[in-house]
Amino acid sequence: MDSYSTKESGVKNFLLVSLVLGDLGYSPLSIRLDSGDLAELSIFAKKLFKEVGDKFDRDFSHVKVVASNDINEKTIRKLIGNNH
Repeated sequence: MDSYSTKESGVKNFLLVSLVLGDLGYSPLSIRLDSGDLAELSIFAKKLFKEVGDKFDRDFSHVKVVASNDINEKTIRKLIGNNH
């Protein structure tokens, strides 16, 4: 069982740290997803980037979502299909 949840803590913690570091002049570059439904999680992350960015007047549109681990043709097709 994973003790780490991308949706419940991972992306939210990333954004919290990004907001604080942004106040100090640092800009986040990317996050890495390595388990679960990578397509679904990447869509979730990008949506949350926009919501938090809008709420706090920050632009997270440049932040990349990098996926690793169980990458296969089906996952790639799903990622490409959800990117339009």
